[in-house]
This record gives sequence, C-alpha cells and structure tokens, in this order.
Amino acid sequence: MDICQSDPVTRFAHPRAFAGFIDSCGIAAGPWLASHALPTLHDDPGELIPVLKAWSLFDCLAAQSGLTQLGWLVGQSAGSAAMEPNLAVTLQNVPTPFYGLQRILRHTRSKESSHISQGVLLRAQEVVYFTHYGGLKAALGYHHSQNYQLRVYMSLFRSLFGSDWLPSQIGIESHCVPHGLDEMLPGVEILSGQPYGYILFPKALLARPVALHAEQTRSAYRESQSGYVKSLRTILESSLPYGYVSQEEVAEEMGSSVRTVTRRLSDYGLTYGMLIDALRFERARAALDSAEVRLIDVAALAGVEDQGDFTRLFKRISGLTPSEYRYFLHEGD
Repeated sequence: MDICQSDPVTRFAHPRAFAGFIDSCGIAAGPWLASHALPTLHDDPGELIPVLKAWSLFDCLAAQSGLTQLGWLVGQSAGSAAMEPNLAVTLQNVPTPFYGLQRILRHTRSKESSHISQGVLLRAQEVVYFTHYGGLKAALGYHHSQNYQLRVYMSLFRSLFGSDWLPSQIGIESHCVPHGLDEMLPGVEILSGQPYGYILFPKALLARPVALHAEQTRSAYRESQSGYVKSLRTILESSLPYGYVSQEEVAEEMGSSVRTVTRRLSDYGLTYGMLIDALRFERARAALDSAEVRLIDVAALAGVEDQGDFTRLFKRISGLTPSEYRYFLHEGD
C-alpha cells in the first residue's frame, strides 16, 4: 500500500516494535496501546496510523520504563525487520551501496511514513544520510522516533556495508545524548542539537561491493528460481556491448511476455532497469580495477558510446564518477 495522506501517518509496525520491546521487558504494552487508541500487537503491522499517536506512545513507554535510550534499543532489537519484508529482498540485489541507499529512501517515503524529509548528501570525502520531520520537532516522542529511525537505518546499511559496520558520526536533533549511547556505538562521534538527524560515513565505502548478511540469504523458493535470472543475465551480457537491449526483445528471446519478465524479476526485488544497471556496473567496475584501462574504453565495455553519458550513468548507479571510483578503489580507502 502506497502512503498518500494529508495528515502524517506511519505503519503500525513501528509502534508495535516499541510495544513488543516493552512487553519483553516485563511491562504490559496492551493497556498503553489501548489508551492511545492504537491496534493490538496481533493486528496488521501494515495498517496506517497517525504519526503523532505513535510518537505519544513512544514518549509514554520511555517514561514508564525509565529508558531515555528507548528509541535506540527498540531500533537495535527490531533492525531491518521493522521495515516491509520486500525491502530486504531488494537490498540483496542492488548493484551498489549507493543504489541501495536510494532504494531505502524511495521505500521509506512511499511505504513507511508520510511527511518525512530524507535524503543523501554527497560531499567530497563523506556521505550524509539525513532524516527530519519538518514542523513536528516539538511533538512528544519526536526524539525517540528519530533515534529509532537512525538505528533501523544502521541495520539496513549493514546489509550494504557489512555486519560490523559503524558510521563515523551520528547527529541527533535532541539536545541531550541518551544515556549509554556512547557504549552502544563505540568509536562513533555523536553530536546533539543538530538541525536534522543524520548518519555520516566515508565516501570511499561507495566503491566497495555490496555486502550480504548470512541471515538475508534467499528463501528456498528463490534459490530454485534463480536459473531464470541467470538466463536473463546471459542474454543481456552477450548483447550489452552492442547497446541497450529492450525488455520486449529479451522477453521474445525468453519465449515469454514483458509482463512475465517483470513479474519474475519482482520475485527477487529486481526490475529490468536494475538488472541492466547491475550488468553495466559490473563490467565497468572490472575494467576500472585496472589503472591502465582508459575511461573511454571502460564506457565501451559497459555498452555506452558517449563518455559523458557513461559518467552520468555510472554516477547515478554508484554515487561516484568513474574517476572518483578509481581513486577510492586504489588510494582513498
């Protein structure tokens, strides 16, 4: 269900994560959900509820438990499971970490919460992923919500950067750093009183391959169907050096329809465009590993004739220009 509401709403999965965590701590969450006119722990996590009701619940549960760091604890406990399941599948198949960040952005805006401002800022040596609700900072529970968001995003980013990854710096809008947060995030600089919440990490990470968690392996069903995607890749790999291959052409060669190709790819969290991007990037990355290969030749290997078009394509996929990628790959990390 896509989110399109005039008043701020969010999926019930998020307050349910808070209620479930508090329940596990020995504090009955049911009465608190009822007092806020929210669904029960057994109801649909995808139901849309008012954001302010959810945040008010967070504030009450933090006060009841005495945990100023409740948002961080819940986010750590829930992890990426708090998001819609198809997002985890999609992140397994993205061609680059930057592509994954963009998918997380798109998913959050359309599926998780309305009225949220998020984005990725690319600096010379750093990347900043920021989140903010404009005009709602004074609302009860806002800071618990932001802390929870940041911790959930960290879990998602670990599917891109590795299970042991930690950001260089985290910023929060609250003027108080929650108790024990420095112990939860060893070595991470934590800045309070910021204009928005953010996660900062070195830009060089964008030049690394996507890391896959052991717990994010495909289901037996997807493994049994993987031959379909392999067949598509084989067709595309042989045709890519000669230019773009339309989905209609590929469907015809596969003996199926465009609709079938689209549906089968969606089983893996893929689109046809993502598959093309992945193949082009893989070819380009392999060539860029060698400092001897000229960029114009790298572009040709990726099936792009114009150098400027290739640079724009590469940056859209990776967040880096080919020159930046080569620099970070060989010198910047």
